[in-house]
Amino acid sequence: QETEKRYLPSAYIDTLKTAEIESTALQWVRNLFLFSYYCQGMSIIDMAFLTDKNILVFESGKYICYRRRKTESKKSKIIKIKITENIQALMDWFRKNTKLIDNYLLPVITIEGYEGQQLHDHIRDRTRRFNKHLKTLGENLKFEGIRLSSYHARHSYAMRLKNSGISEDIISEALGHRDLATTKTY
Repeated sequence: QETEKRYLPSAYIDTLKTAEIESTALQWVRNLFLFSYYCQGMSIIDMAFLTDKNILVFESGKYICYRRRKTESKKSKIIKIKITENIQALMDWFRKNTKLIDNYLLPVITIEGYEGQQLHDHIRDRTRRFNKHLKTLGENLKFEGIRLSSYHARHSYAMRLKNSGISEDIISEALGHRDLATTKTY
């Protein structure tokens, strides 16, 4: 079933990239949002579990390699994202300005030792907080008619590719969808 279109116009993405933000919490969410956007619309659950082990070096450079948690199985494809200057700058910002634990690359999981349901609840709470702060950020930046959420990064990435003339097959693969029908709902 087709979903609500939740992508940001290019001008809003540019505003997110360049806006002067004083609040540390809003800097945190802006940078997580941009990390998701630059990483092919990576979901917050996938960002939560990224560790040093997800960074692999190939002849062509460093990559973040992972399987989507939503569709994780041995049959699911590994998604490889080249670490660009923008992605590296964001990882450096998180390393410098937040407390990272247990070799996690991003400050989504922030308490050591959580497992199972406790870890699931912690990530769900962090996701709610992320979306609450994103809504505030969107209001502060005067994103009219948009209630900014984590989905906007994924949908904006997909729409940017579509507007660049990239085929739906390639977009589907970049998003880690199992089939083209899922991509068409975007």
